[in-house]
Amino acid sequence: MLPLVLTALIAPSAPSVPPPPPPVAVEVEAELSRVRGSLVQRFLESGRVVASTTSATSIVSVRGLRHSVLVEATCGSRRASYEVDRARDDVLRLEVVHRAQQALAEIEARPCAEASAERSRAALEFVGFEPTAVVYADASTPLLDAGFDIVGPEQAAHWRVCVWRHDDGFVSQRTQASECAAATPVATAAALPDAVGQQAQAQAQADSDALLESVLDDSQRPPPPPPAAPEPDLQAVPDAAPERSAASWFWIVGADAGPVFRAGNEVVDAGFAASVGAGRGLWGGLARVMLVPHLRADPRLSVLETFAGIGPSVGGMVSPRVGLRAAVLGGLLVHTAAWQDVAGPLRFNPQGSLPVTLDVRLRAGLGLHVTGELGVMNRVRSHRADGVVLWRRGAVRFGLSVGLHWRGPTRGRAR
Repeated sequence: MLPLVLTALIAPSAPSVPPPPPPVAVEVEAELSRVRGSLVQRFLESGRVVASTTSATSIVSVRGLRHSVLVEATCGSRRASYEVDRARDDVLRLEVVHRAQQALAEIEARPCAEASAERSRAALEFVGFEPTAVVYADASTPLLDAGFDIVGPEQAAHWRVCVWRHDDGFVSQRTQASECAAATPVATAAALPDAVGQQAQAQAQADSDALLESVLDDSQRPPPPPPAAPEPDLQAVPDAAPERSAASWFWIVGADAGPVFRAGNEVVDAGFAASVGAGRGLWGGLARVMLVPHLRADPRLSVLETFAGIGPSVGGMVSPRVGLRAAVLGGLLVHTAAWQDVAGPLRFNPQGSLPVTLDVRLRAGLGLHVTGELGVMNRVRSHRADGVVLWRRGAVRFGLSVGLHWRGPTRGRAR
């Protein structure tokens, strides 16, 4: 963590400024600190106010799942969420920022509850360098903890916090100047030798505490922390079940084609299938329809069989981009045949199948999959003419197909 010293954060009263845009708070797990800095940077650049969770009207939270990151925005009882695949750090941060803005747009389509009483605002400005996401995170966290709302350098604010780069890290200074070019950086503990730096840091802390007690009135004083909750009686409270991450809903639509081998049939036919599935976490459901025409029958005979099934499925991701899922389907086999262009009656029989699918995510939403499917029917069928068997099919089939699918993004609708 880069050293960052904020001097005299708490300040006396200042002139009033125009009402700010709706404030937003950012909650990010520690392991995703770079994402926090990117969100703060984007919100400030778009003219928003970044505040603590106690004073913000909207809250954006980011937390890691096993193979993805969940981005969620809340505004009162309204909620919208998106799931982002884990990828390279720069790609992940861009996708999280995009999804966060999209979620905020959904929940803020209608006005949220009014923000709490206005607090002191600080305009954060970096002088002479382009800050990274980590620097944004390091600079914003202590300001929020000290009771400030943060705005960009172009926004009206009570105070301006200027940040300069130093060989040993970064130095920040509070000023009432309209821009940091009019302020002069002061020597702080971050730019001094260790022995002197420790003394200067202690003195700066003492001055800041004294300023807080002597200058601020009750309306500007940050609210006291809530009293600590009493320690529970461990012997009287039963062991609680470990908290689990909320499973994410998904839906998927796909199509595939490939060879179909049917017992008793000497030729290999082509099958064309479409499937629709949905679920939450490991468990879900799948509906699948496959058309298998017989392409090499006698020219006078045409045969088409349709296999339709629905049932439960189970599976998950075996790596960030590769998934494996299996299903048990039950349904109907519809058999139709025509002899010399005269259609025969439809025949219906029960059938079941066990499809196993390996899918690879090519990009967000789009994937390639390979499916192996074993199916069984309850009877054998054949067609004869002049005592000669023109077509025959046994009670077992196996298909191997390749296709594309689209996996819908995980999201929660605004409520």
